[in-house]
Amino acid sequence: MKEYVKNMKNYVKNMKEYVKNMKKYVKNMKEYVKNMKEYVKNMKEYMSIYWIGTPISIWASGLGKIPNSPPLYGPWDLEKF
Repeated sequence: MKEYVKNMKNYVKNMKEYVKNMKKYVKNMKEYVKNMKEYVKNMKEYMSIYWIGTPISIWASGLGKIPNSPPLYGPWDLEKF
């Protein structure tokens, strides 16, 4: 019986800690959602400025894209340093 009481006290202690951690988790998730909403809003604003601010002639000529070039050094070149 003593062991049962000891286990139940330990269980209650663990559950209290779990509830505390879940409250922190919920708080952090609410902050994350708030930040993501702000990020999406900023990205929409950025994209509207970026897409509208670029002349169509630049996009038509292909100059509006970031060039894709291979890296100057690969992992195999690290022995040179």
